Amino acid sequence: MRRRSSSRIALWAAALLLGLAAPLGAQDVSVSCRREEVFCGSEITAGALHLSSRLLIASSDTVFSGDAVLSGGTDYRVDCGRGIVYIGDHVSLAECIHIKYSVFPFALKDGYSLRVIDEAPGP
Repeated sequence: MRRRSSSRIALWAAALLLGLAAPLGAQDVSVSCRREEVFCGSEITAGALHLSSRLLIASSDTVFSGDAVLSGGTDYRVDCGRGIVYIGDHVSLAECIHIKYSVFPFALKDGYSLRVIDEAPGP
């Protein structure tokens, strides 16, 4: 019995961190957890943009360079767990980068977000 519950917890935690599960208690995530940030000039270091929030919801991001919408996977990639957007080398950083994204309505301490959930030992 104990093994089954720890397995469920591990699956739920993995799904949540991968953006496959809806956040608990959030009626309208698109409104309550939506963020926008703008980076210009010296704020852009080596094409890495450190967002003020972590635990982004996968595929909730839209990135603009000036008025142009950038393509995820081609022009940029996102580390959802750390809240970092990596801009591709071919994208001009002369324009301001505007990022819209959604986050989960909770936060984890660093120690918790880095833990690996172990299976309970057998009977």
